[in-house]
Amino acid sequence: MRDIILNIMRPLVRLLLRHGVAYAEFSTLTRNLYVEIADKEFKIEGRKQSSSRISLLTGISRREVKKILDDPDGKIAHSSDHNRAARVFGGWLRDAEFHDELGQPLALSTTATGKGSFEQLVKRYSGDIPVRAVLDEMMRVQAVEKVGDNLIAMSSTGYVPQSSAELLETSSHAIADLIKTIDHNDRCHDQQDTRLQLTVNYDNLTPQSANLFRALSRDKSKDLLLQLDRFLAEHDLDINPQSDANATEDNRVRTGLSIFYFEEPISHDNSNASENDVS
Repeated sequence: MRDIILNIMRPLVRLLLRHGVAYAEFSTLTRNLYVEIADKEFKIEGRKQSSSRISLLTGISRREVKKILDDPDGKIAHSSDHNRAARVFGGWLRDAEFHDELGQPLALSTTATGKGSFEQLVKRYSGDIPVRAVLDEMMRVQAVEKVGDNLIAMSSTGYVPQSSAELLETSSHAIADLIKTIDHNDRCHDQQDTRLQLTVNYDNLTPQSANLFRALSRDKSKDLLLQLDRFLAEHDLDINPQSDANATEDNRVRTGLSIFYFEEPISHDNSNASENDVS
């Protein structure tokens, strides 16, 4: 387990140090999180969770456990919703009302207010965020470009956060989702109920071959994700409320698929990696 923890934590600590997160802050957050999860998710059925049991599970003293449980400000805050501009961009990408006859996203008017306008798109997907604020953000990150008088069009096939804080916020969800999948598969006793977790990697490529693979994987993955996005959009109750007449608030789930590229130089003193692997 020691090697597993170090393997996971090494890139995370590097990232935290780069963004000025000192050990004391990280230690406080993780300590509180240990208590929160032990309190909520590791109860003995039919028995009230106690500070003594939480202390036993976490290794944190009963006094500290009680202090954390009694301090609402010490609880871990949950992540906010994804960036509203990204949601607007996603709606534009998949909502047929904003597409041409070939199913491609249309250029939208920034002055019109009716059906198929940028204002209508923003109202549908951003909640109560002002139209101008969404437009300014999408222009700032170069997700859209002006193509005529009062017309804007997509300048890429994805909303890419430009600031480090935005990128980290978006990436944190992907990291959490991956670890949740690993956790589910670790607890799963039914092979049919395991969640998709696949990796392909080789460890003896030239930089030129890696560049070719980077381009190939980007194009293939983008095509796949766009196809899956359209499928999910057809079944999402916010976009298509009629997709399941039997759905209730108690039986809805969040689902998706993440793909990421990785690359690192081979260390001559590291012989842990296999020559090639598909798993």
